[in-house]
Amino acid sequence: MGTALPVGDSHCPRGGSSFSAANGTFYACNGATGGGGLGTSYQERALDRVPLAFDFHDVISLTVPSGAPSADYLVTARIGVHLAPISEPTGQGGTAACTLLDGNALLDEDQVAVSLSREVLVPEPPGTGFVAGITDASMTLVGRNGLAPGSVLHVQCRGLVSATATATASLTVIKAG
Repeated sequence: MGTALPVGDSHCPRGGSSFSAANGTFYACNGATGGGGLGTSYQERALDRVPLAFDFHDVISLTVPSGAPSADYLVTARIGVHLAPISEPTGQGGTAACTLLDGNALLDEDQVAVSLSREVLVPEPPGTGFVAGITDASMTLVGRNGLAPGSVLHVQCRGLVSATATATASLTVIKAG
């Protein structure tokens, strides 16, 4: 989870963001103007929805450009997962799992549940009703790693679902200092 930090913050004097991950809190601070300073960033967005399958495959990737400074970078991936019915539009669901990788090195991973609405029996008064589904879910993956020009970051996802699941993502890399 990310939090904006104001100018004058003790961790980021020029402002920035803090990010909580399983392995701690990381800071991406705004830097002085000029290339290669703190706050140098690169971003990639996947505008098309990528179908999810049982095996992990790339949803988005970003290559650190040549000329970028070798340094520690805060890497943030935001992934949106959408579930659509195959045929019968009720009761289908499952899990989408995603990983954030620097090459083959795992930086973070998470999963979300998605489902379509389903019909249920209601005892009083006797009859049927529906339980709402979660057709859209999202997750944020965060990592901090030493990167150099040419480093390739990937978000890979898979869907263990009984319907058609797709994902879209954005990937941001900010020099941490």
